[in-house]
Amino acid sequence: VAVLYPPHRSPIILVVYSNKANEDDEYDDALIADAARVMSEHFGLSN
Repeated sequence: VAVLYPPHRSPIILVVYSNKANEDDEYDDALIADAARVMSEHFGLSN
């Protein structure tokens, strides 16, 4: 969960839910990074 505060705009709440098939599986950090990138591009927040 993240709250983004873009200049001159209302805050944007980003929530990414992922699931691991097995308890010992690693978290998929790349998935979360990709979701954040897509969201930032969609809202014009990327540099």
